[in-house]
Amino acid sequence: MTNIDVINKKGKYIIDMNGHSGESEICAAVSTLTAALEGWLKNSSLKYSYMEGKGVARIEAPAAAKEAVEVFLIGAMRLEKNFPDNVRVRVH
Repeated sequence: MTNIDVINKKGKYIIDMNGHSGESEICAAVSTLTAALEGWLKNSSLKYSYMEGKGVARIEAPAAAKEAVEVFLIGAMRLEKNFPDNVRVRVH
């Protein structure tokens, strides 16, 4: 199971991801969403942080990245809808 938590906290977004979905195609989809968001942030002038490790990733982005975070969230929620045994999304 891949858990994706999106937190809107004090003017910034925190996106925590952990676990493995158990299916390589679903892991690739989550990785693609994550890489797209990180790439968008990298190409912007916004300050952000990105950390990844085995089975975990974390992005912290400012509130100004709202639209990009929402696109990421829509993609993650569609994965959850289609693969509920593999992906869980929580918005805090």
